[in-house]
Amino acid sequence: MACMRHPGAIAALTALWCLAGLSAMSGYDVWWHLAAGRDMVTSGTLLPVDTWSFTAPGAAWPTKDVLSELLFYGLFSLGGPDLLQLVKLVVPLAILASMVTAMRREGAPDTTIALACALAYPAASFRFIERPVIFSLLGIVAYWLVLSLEESRLRTFGRHHPAFLALPAMQLAWMWTHREGMLGAGMVCLFALDAVAGALVGSRHLVRHGPRSSGRALTGILAVSAGVVAATLMGPAGTDVLAVSAGSEASAVLRDIVPNWGLATPAVLFKSFPTWVALLAAFVLALFLGEPVRLYRALILVGFIALGTWAIRFLPCFALCAPLALASSGKWRLGSRGRALARLALAPWPATALVVAMALFSFVVVTARGERLARGFDERRYPAGAVEFMLDHGFGGNIYNPLHWGGYLVFNMPGRAKVFVDGRSDVVYPAEVIDLAARATSDPAAFDKLERRHDPDLVLTEYASDRMPCAWLAQRRDWVPIYWDDHSLLWARIRHPRDPVRSFAFTDLSPIMPLESIEDALAAGRFIAIAQEVERVLATDPRSLMGRFLKGYMLAASGEDDAVVEAEIEAMREVRPSFAGIDLVEMRKLAADIQAGRAMGGSP
Repeated sequence: MACMRHPGAIAALTALWCLAGLSAMSGYDVWWHLAAGRDMVTSGTLLPVDTWSFTAPGAAWPTKDVLSELLFYGLFSLGGPDLLQLVKLVVPLAILASMVTAMRREGAPDTTIALACALAYPAASFRFIERPVIFSLLGIVAYWLVLSLEESRLRTFGRHHPAFLALPAMQLAWMWTHREGMLGAGMVCLFALDAVAGALVGSRHLVRHGPRSSGRALTGILAVSAGVVAATLMGPAGTDVLAVSAGSEASAVLRDIVPNWGLATPAVLFKSFPTWVALLAAFVLALFLGEPVRLYRALILVGFIALGTWAIRFLPCFALCAPLALASSGKWRLGSRGRALARLALAPWPATALVVAMALFSFVVVTARGERLARGFDERRYPAGAVEFMLDHGFGGNIYNPLHWGGYLVFNMPGRAKVFVDGRSDVVYPAEVIDLAARATSDPAAFDKLERRHDPDLVLTEYASDRMPCAWLAQRRDWVPIYWDDHSLLWARIRHPRDPVRSFAFTDLSPIMPLESIEDALAAGRFIAIAQEVERVLATDPRSLMGRFLKGYMLAASGEDDAVVEAEIEAMREVRPSFAGIDLVEMRKLAADIQAGRAMGGSP
């Protein structure tokens, strides 16, 4: 970006595109990608079958992102999460640099480049994550640039560009990096279609400024395209990727049960509606003010729009390519209808101010959706405490878990645990497993069916005051809670009367109705027993908001001195400043209300 002449726009754009790399890593799938890289290194194989689950052991695992997983594991091994986080910083900046280079080659003004890239970032940034998809976004922009170079070289010198001749090798590397490398093959095939149309029909009629292909040049384009297709089929996914992308049985079940699972639902599209309107408006304006876009570029954009209406994960492809098409629409030779707008577009400070505003807007969006600007992983999103507890106390075996936590368990409990499901849901697991994974936390009949067919030893669920998955387990004698914190709850199955699991069970404090269980224990004269179990919750994390609240409530309900209760309330405020409104009077009133409700035989 050194060629851009406006320092303000450069600084604002760089800061904007660095946001993804400066936010804490919070993705779930990165863990099973790390586990795949580790297991490929240790086993010396490409992991042809599943070895992580107890629901699909030995099932074929056809699609893997081998190079990405080896790279991720290598970075993690060398520098931990900090070095892995650099992927989210370096790759978006490489995408930005490629976009700026491509647009400047087309003669677009610097301020227009800055505005286009600023508009593209909010629509594409949700895919700038620690997953192999980030390399596909870079590949799409790089392929666009290579095809543009090839078109220019053919029109000017009548011979191929070296980068174009290298596309089969690039395609093979892309397919081994991420399964969506098939998008690159599609882009090259559309370029070849443009060349054939230009040769057969005449570029002046169908393909304005398309490659003026002589027979030799056309043969070279078709040969490279065939090489790219062959490289696509030589990737680890091969032709299986077509079946998976089109929708396996598991994918169909996911789409029925989880409507927002990567699909472009009306709600999701509405959230990004202003950005897409701006991008489409800019594209249409470019067509109106400049010359028509080349056929292959228009077809690429139409293809990405079509894919985006099917699955929202493809919308960033259009967001990144639309500015590139905008820059190529006519070399910016505007007529009288565009001169007034051109004067504004060429003014540096209005554009810079808009880029800065877009950067601030994106920062607000990032923070509003719960992302933190921090180093490493956001531990709040993972069952770190539960995993540490299981490792410290020898627990393991078959674990029924939420789909998004499967990868974390696989990576952090190697050889100790088998998961029910993980992020490879559309590749490895049968439809029945995906169906049970989605329904068993809220449907006791589905859990009973899961229990009969798969016999889990442990159940790990998310824990929140307004959401209690598998709450009915509290009514069963063969399942007991053995660990809980602010984020996760772990149940263990009792196989026989002398099962050592009993020594870890919460017998007085219930995670499902904690306040009521405290009242019951106090009424039965079991203050010491309930106090010990509350301290167990606090021992898992001294800053546990739930633990602090339960201890404060227990002290207030048991009639402890005001000073003791006040000290615990103050500790709770330190954990969560937003609880500043809770004081001694409120805590005493809450205890009195629940006691009154229990005395009437119910719960208030």
